[in-house]
Amino acid sequence: MKGPVLGIDLGTKNALCAALDGSGAPVVVQSRWGKRITPSVTAWTENGWVAGEAALSGEMKRPHSTWRDLKRKLGTGWRGRRGRVSVTAEEAVTPLLAMLREDGEVFAGTFLESCVLAVPASFSFAERSAMARAARSAGFVRIRMVNEPAAAALAFGGKGRFLILDYGAGTVDLSVVESGGGACQVLESGGIPSCGGWD
Repeated sequence: MKGPVLGIDLGTKNALCAALDGSGAPVVVQSRWGKRITPSVTAWTENGWVAGEAALSGEMKRPHSTWRDLKRKLGTGWRGRRGRVSVTAEEAVTPLLAMLREDGEVFAGTFLESCVLAVPASFSFAERSAMARAARSAGFVRIRMVNEPAAAALAFGGKGRFLILDYGAGTVDLSVVESGGGACQVLESGGIPSCGGWD
């Protein structure tokens, strides 16, 4: 991928992003609130879309136009209401991805057009397509996706065959991953896309 790349783990409960620093080492990008994680929440307000801490702090005032758990709704028929207008999950998650991109740009000191999104191994084609469309709407031009178990194996850096349990807030994946020679292959994967710590 050309130029700097933002890595995004869009979790059910929280999102986290990282980029490479000047020495090529990965660094977790702090949010505009000075935190390492950002709540995976968006809301429609009288002034337009807000995301993260801003959406979370106003949830009591706007319970019907504040949305969590959007990752599990991607690629489904779910619709939220913002006044008389209905929105899909990918439309509702776009402001969060745009905010993560902006925070990444502050860290990088330049515009970011490329991202790698970590997604559950159990994500269907429809869910992956919806995630990609949301990322494009958020301003990314070049988008790659990697299964979360494969990302964990790459981060671990070891060689061999591993059993990886990814127990997230909204999804649970169990994968057998083989890593070596700069390549990572998911040999077998199973998961429950609607059960996690959030439940």
